[in-house]
Amino acid sequence: MNTSRFSVYRVISGTLLVLAFLASQAVFATTSRVALVIGNADYSSSSAQSLKNPVRDAKGMSEALKKLKFQVLRLENANQATMENAFRAFGQKLKADAKTHDDVVALFYYSGHGAQVNGKNYLLSVNSNTNYDVTDVKRSGVVPLTKLFKELNAADKTTNIIILDACRDNPPTKKVANRNTKSAVVKGLEWLEEVETAADNASGADSSDPKNTFLAFATARDKVAEDGYGVNSPYTQHLLNHIRTPGLSVVKLFRKVGNLVEKDTYGKQVPWKSSSLRGAFYFQEALKNPSFDIGFEDAPPSF
Repeated sequence: MNTSRFSVYRVISGTLLVLAFLASQAVFATTSRVALVIGNADYSSSSAQSLKNPVRDAKGMSEALKKLKFQVLRLENANQATMENAFRAFGQKLKADAKTHDDVVALFYYSGHGAQVNGKNYLLSVNSNTNYDVTDVKRSGVVPLTKLFKELNAADKTTNIIILDACRDNPPTKKVANRNTKSAVVKGLEWLEEVETAADNASGADSSDPKNTFLAFATARDKVAEDGYGVNSPYTQHLLNHIRTPGLSVVKLFRKVGNLVEKDTYGKQVPWKSSSLRGAFYFQEALKNPSFDIGFEDAPPSF
């Protein structure tokens, strides 16, 4: 055997492997993946009924997202102030990463009670009191989804994934009204947010639906989602089972999850989705050459 030719081959092969490793590092360095995950289950101090699975749902999602290279901030049984502070921290993180990365992926996952009032979506903190008008945010303790939208719009140029595993069985459904708004809590969540009035949005921040966004709903409009009898809700369980499938786009992923949930619930729960994404998004890219795949054992630190 020609040893000089073999040596040249080894040098070239070694160089290619190093370049492949550096390329993978570069891709990772120029893309930031950030997730805020909330699971609210203990509503014992609230006017809503406590749930079984949201904390486990949130924990399972956090673990899965870390394996997909997301930096994750996870909250369990969060009150209104904690949720609002987390939204702000999430927005600050996104804006900071946008300055140092070519691409920023922002993911928000929520499992717990939700409500729709006059076409607007509200997430119920664990200290919610829907005996008050839900639109009276300070007294009712709920968190408008528009607060998240403001942060995403302020960050700008992010790819946004919003996953709402709400509303659940037995959410607060009593009619609560005041003499001015006569607003009623309705089961389920609305697809898109109505434009806020000047009174709703005194800060002047953009609370409209964020661009380049994929929204996933555990159930159809005005409907409820099951809490489930297993470790996780039916929706989150199927999502956890398939989110790490290589080469499965976010659209195909949630189509698959939706079909499985509808089948499992005998058509009672039909997940929906809405997208304004400018391009395809993959939680896990397809492996072109598995034998030379270079992975990262440890997940990025939480922020």
